[in-house]
Amino acid sequence: MSNAVQDESVVAHASVIASPITVAPSVDRRIDAIRVVIVNNLLHEPEDLSEVARRDPSFDERAWIKQERYISGLALPNIEKNVKNLAIRPEVLTLHLSQVNPEIVAEFDADAVVLSGTLRDFDYYRPDMIEGFANFVRTTEVPVLGICGGHQLVGQSFGSSIITLDKRLPSERRTNRLVEYQYRYVKILKDDPIFDRIDDRSDSRHTDRHSRTDILRVWQNHGLMIDRLPEGFEQLACGYLCPLQMMVKRTDRQLIYTVQFHIEKSFEDWDRPKSFWDHHVESRDGRIIFENFLVEALKHRVALEARHAPCSRSQKCCARWTSPARVRAHSRRRWLPLPPTTRNSTCYTSSKVRPPPTAAPTTTRVEAGKEALRQRLAALVEETTPDLKPHLLVSDGDPAEEILRMEEIFGIDLIVLAPHGRPTLGKIIFGSVSDKVSRGSRAHLLIVKNRPDGELPELDADEL
Repeated sequence: MSNAVQDESVVAHASVIASPITVAPSVDRRIDAIRVVIVNNLLHEPEDLSEVARRDPSFDERAWIKQERYISGLALPNIEKNVKNLAIRPEVLTLHLSQVNPEIVAEFDADAVVLSGTLRDFDYYRPDMIEGFANFVRTTEVPVLGICGGHQLVGQSFGSSIITLDKRLPSERRTNRLVEYQYRYVKILKDDPIFDRIDDRSDSRHTDRHSRTDILRVWQNHGLMIDRLPEGFEQLACGYLCPLQMMVKRTDRQLIYTVQFHIEKSFEDWDRPKSFWDHHVESRDGRIIFENFLVEALKHRVALEARHAPCSRSQKCCARWTSPARVRAHSRRRWLPLPPTTRNSTCYTSSKVRPPPTAAPTTTRVEAGKEALRQRLAALVEETTPDLKPHLLVSDGDPAEEILRMEEIFGIDLIVLAPHGRPTLGKIIFGSVSDKVSRGSRAHLLIVKNRPDGELPELDADEL
């Protein structure tokens, strides 16, 4: 199987992802810089719901939106974590499905688009939102990766229908569906670069559950599937309950990969304490597929730009621009100037070369500061309440706005604040964080005042 960046010069350094329970093996970051648009396919606002959804007997607008936002708060960080763990200098833009259009993707200068999974059926979505995405994905030249519900959305956009696993229409069985859940085996049907290194069993985190190199072990969680292979696509993998597990559309202009399973769970749970429903992530196959997609996305863009550029030389000369070294150069070109011999060449031109961003060091310091705060919070929780297993988040921005945003995403029921109690001119004019949160929050609010000695009062659980 081919590999776009197999040469050793591309492997910049390895990172280790630590876990409270165990340590994941090193990840060789073979990608330097890449821009990725992550599309949130879950419902987010009441306006996203269709009339079909509102006629559902169990329809509860507030509860549904709250649940969708909670799940998106779990799913989207998993996708972003994959990108940031697999590339040295990634840039990520998260859009909602309703926001996706060619202009925004082009303005961001995206190298790839990744579609998240979904929760509810697509006929519960506003029809113009689904049609708008279909128009985008049918014409875009930016490589696309669809995951689970994203796989189904791409299939529907290209003419397939979505059915249940027992081959009924979604409207015929809204509840009590047959589902494919937990780790399942998927059989590879066709050799493709997306499976590069999938047969390498040297990874210490990969358990010896089988010896076959044409089998994937991946996380499944779905009750719907597409009924047939869309025109122009090739099937790459199949499963037992869901025959069409993976497919690709590869042309000179488009590159679209879709997977019915969840490859984004590769890095989930390694950096936080386990909750009662968590499991040890065992899908090293998902990580490899995700990384190979990013590599193939960079290869596709290099080849696309080479074809669009003027060239008075032979086709063999243009083919050199899809070599591993050129892919590596492409992934770095926004950060490092091209060498003179390359910059003056008429064989490859790009109007999207950008100077090194001046804000990169600041961003690095902010992330380092957030990580330090996260570690301090974890140590404080471990010291004071070792039995508590929290989900720690450190966000930057306006405190009140971030608290309210987290409430929407995670469906928080109780917000606890400890005000500083030091009035300033800004607080007098604009109000304190507590004031802003109390006015904008739907959750219960508990204000815990500091003691004169600076110590927080002890609260019994029954008092809450």
